[in-house]
Amino acid sequence: MKIILLVVLLAINCQSLTLAQTCDALVKEARSLTSMRKFDDAIKKVEAAKGCATPAEIDQLYKEVFSGLKKQTGEAERAEKKSSELLQQVGVEKQIAISEKEKSQASEQKAQEALLQVDIERKRALEVRDSLAYAEQKAVAVLEKIYFYEDRFGLSYDKSTRQYGFIDKKLNTKVRFKYDEARSFDPQGLAQVSKDLVTKNLEGKNLVQYLIDTSGNEYPLELRKGRIGHDTKAVDFSYANYFMIPRNVTRQDQLRVLRMNYCRLKVIPKRIGNLDALLYVQLRNNRIKEIHKNIGNLKNLQSFELSGNQITEIPLEIGDMVNLKVLNLNDNRIVALPDEIGKLKKLQFLSLNKNKLTVLPLQISKLENLRDLDLTGNRISELPAEIVQLKNLKTLNLTKNPCLVVYIKQLRESMPWCEIKFE
Repeated sequence: MKIILLVVLLAINCQSLTLAQTCDALVKEARSLTSMRKFDDAIKKVEAAKGCATPAEIDQLYKEVFSGLKKQTGEAERAEKKSSELLQQVGVEKQIAISEKEKSQASEQKAQEALLQVDIERKRALEVRDSLAYAEQKAVAVLEKIYFYEDRFGLSYDKSTRQYGFIDKKLNTKVRFKYDEARSFDPQGLAQVSKDLVTKNLEGKNLVQYLIDTSGNEYPLELRKGRIGHDTKAVDFSYANYFMIPRNVTRQDQLRVLRMNYCRLKVIPKRIGNLDALLYVQLRNNRIKEIHKNIGNLKNLQSFELSGNQITEIPLEIGDMVNLKVLNLNDNRIVALPDEIGKLKKLQFLSLNKNKLTVLPLQISKLENLRDLDLTGNRISELPAEIVQLKNLKTLNLTKNPCLVVYIKQLRESMPWCEIKFE
């Protein structure tokens, strides 16, 4: 055991190998040093590889170093335990040596030597433990640089399979590693991914694009109007020069996702009601002034994003969208909300910043699952007294509204469970 600990100390204090000039060489050296338990040197190689390796590769290397250190910490703990046992044994031997000093000077000398050896081994064990703590801090620092949607879904790359997946901050797999290309989850909770089909084309790959949600459900994605088929579940025509939603899109009653951000749309037409299977709609940064009442047909819709338009009025039929969880109406010209807003019992996020609201309807208190209410940049001086009934509300933003400071203080006292932002 002493020999093993001596080897560990020598490995930890070993000088760093000369850095290789290419990224592959740096990665190989990092892995080689990890396998030899030279963790300090391995971390230096990973740091050197940051300039050329992808964040996902760096993340994978830190995971390997962390795994090796985690295995070694068990050895360190056993060494520390053995040291404690030896210390107890030496203490007994020392007492015997003191009491029988005249009989055996040699025993006392032996006890002193053993005690010195225990101290050396304990210092070695502490050094191993400190090295592990340092590596763990490094790994945490790397994870903090990764974007995690809802703190639970971070894009990661498995170099052994050359595929992408999603992990949480404890390195647990949340979405399986099976994609050849992938992007991080967007604020709506969707990620664009691609995977290669079994059939290869002449160029070697036949990548099919999807949007996936956080449950791993896949929606085959089409980016061109002329290629929409019966298997298409998601369309994204963002940044295209469209003044209206194409007719062939509104005929696809199998669609689950509709994205047309940064186009030139002026209305949400009557035909939108045909798409009653929709789950996600993004129509951000268009020129929409009118929303047809047929949106009430979208009873399966979970997320509706209309920020950056010119909307002044919300149709009463919005109350029929009973499965809506996210409603984003930021940066419009809305002056009032209909009472029917109170029918959205599943609504969790309601964002209305940069509008022209002066009051909220009393029925806002019926949104029993509401967690986040953003009213930044409106003309609201007071909220309905019934707002205190929103017991699940976590964040209420009243920044840049003409509220009195004393009113905000009273509101905070009456809603201690909620973070109320006001500047």
